[in-house]
Amino acid sequence: MIGPPGVTSGQRIAVFDLDGTLTRRDTLLPYLFGWLRRRPGRCWRLWALPGPLLRFAIDRDRGRLKSALIRIAMGGAARSEVAAWSREFVARLDERQLCPGALAAIAEHRRADDHLVLLSASVDLY
Repeated sequence: MIGPPGVTSGQRIAVFDLDGTLTRRDTLLPYLFGWLRRRPGRCWRLWALPGPLLRFAIDRDRGRLKSALIRIAMGGAARSEVAAWSREFVARLDERQLCPGALAAIAEHRRADDHLVLLSASVDLY
């Protein structure tokens, strides 16, 4: 039997969700607010926020809203700058943001040599 790429024969697959499973709540808004807090010169870009919020009130398309929020806050930033902030954001997650036992469950699956998969509707920036 052929399995998914990267999965060896007999290896189990452990699938985790991010927001609400590994973390206690949504991570996108704290990520974007942290980005803007460290770059207050970008806050002027928030003038564009009412348009996507109104569109969301009409079409309820969360993906479109997330995309617009990211473009408003981070559009035009260098990849290296985004990558540096993403590393910092993830490193700052602690027991206040993470669900109890989340890191222990991941560590247990790693010890068992399970193939770990993050399956999430969250963005892949971090």
